[in-house]
Amino acid sequence: MSKTVEGILDSKRSSGQYYTQGNPFSCCPFRKWARLADLPEQHILEPFAGSNSLIKMLSEMGLCSRYSSFDMSPADENVFLRDSLNDFTTGYEVCVTNPPRLAKNSATVRGLPFPDCDYDDLYKFVDGEYYQDNDQARIQQLKNNERLIAPKSHALTIGDLPSLLDDYVQ
Repeated sequence: MSKTVEGILDSKRSSGQYYTQGNPFSCCPFRKWARLADLPEQHILEPFAGSNSLIKMLSEMGLCSRYSSFDMSPADENVFLRDSLNDFTTGYEVCVTNPPRLAKNSATVRGLPFPDCDYDDLYKFVDGEYYQDNDQARIQQLKNNERLIAPKSHALTIGDLPSLLDDYVQ
């Protein structure tokens, strides 16, 4: 592996940043979820927006007109500086994101910072923070390593798309 590729992988590993490529929202289960969540009428939170690609994809589909996008390294003029891991924004009915993924044990081995929490991966910490005020049962599911999907409060992470088949398509 070249030094350049190794450097890119190390950077991604240390930050837990893996960007969404391609539009994951065109599948039928997501469109059904979007209808149930009344997505076009919602103010959407994107706490780990990067270049704001998820919001742009939703906007192109007519599913997003109001949003708040944050990132600790904003890469788009419509993304505001905020460390959502340490200062998570609340008060939104809908959260659509591709959260950082970094296992606690990997962070420890590499000497990387990791939040002081009960979760074993950053994405679980993120989901747990979102549900802090909404649904303690969902937090327990995360601690038990169960798949998270939230029809009640309409949070969605990109990793949840496959489980939409089970939860929404009957």
